[in-house]
Amino acid sequence: MDPKLPYSSELRGLIDKLLQKDPKERPSIAQFLSLPVVKLKMTEYVQTKGQTLRSQSIVFQKQLPQVVAKPQETPKQRMEREKRERADARSA
Repeated sequence: MDPKLPYSSELRGLIDKLLQKDPKERPSIAQFLSLPVVKLKMTEYVQTKGQTLRSQSIVFQKQLPQVVAKPQETPKQRMEREKRERADARSA
């Protein structure tokens, strides 16, 4: 992991362990949850109801674009639309 990133050496070490190719080299869930850094962050998150994470994260500080969900068309609607598009293309 790039040492220039704004993460503690403890967190960088944890991420390096989690990204090991050999599964035997990675910590188990029990080992992961018992790590001091994980316990601390979980406790902070629960006590602040997630506010600690939001106040420290660059992602939460940025104004994220609004995502507008496009309604899904059914297969029947898609077939009808494609049929209209083909008819329009032939008449043009």
